[in-house]
Amino acid sequence: RIDIVRKSGFNTAESEELLNLSIVEFTLESYESAEELIQKSTDKLNIFIYEEINATIKNINNLRNISLENNLNITRLEDTINNAKKLDVTDLKKINVLKQEFSSLNKSVYMLIEAKNEIKSMEDAGFPTTRVSNVLNEAKFALELGYYDKIDDIIKNIKKLKSKAFELNT
Repeated sequence: RIDIVRKSGFNTAESEELLNLSIVEFTLESYESAEELIQKSTDKLNIFIYEEINATIKNINNLRNISLENNLNITRLEDTINNAKKLDVTDLKKINVLKQEFSSLNKSVYMLIEAKNEIKSMEDAGFPTTRVSNVLNEAKFALELGYYDKIDDIIKNIKKLKSKAFELNT
């Protein structure tokens, strides 16, 4: 099991050390001690994985709060949190997918916030923002569908539209 956890990118050093000690104990025919060390190794591994799950849930919660503070109600964040709460220490592939999902969500939410700020600066300068607001809604929709790669292009489009508006105004 340690090999599977290690291959999934988790730090298994403490568990491996305990497991190696259990091998020594087993070799010395101290079977009870070996069994205790194996159990401690498994417990450490499980605790570490639960901590990873909980840390990721906390990060997603923080990201949800940031998105709400910026008037971005993103359903995908709620769905991701709910899915994360259902994970078990044996769901290593799902845990890695969750971490990747958080990374993509994090980048995308901050890009949406940046785009909102770009639009706000256009509004403050008196430019019409209907078109760029529609583009921002496209980005939100792409995020909800999990099309993170499209968000970057959409946000770049918003920046171009803003740049062009200010350029034409000078």
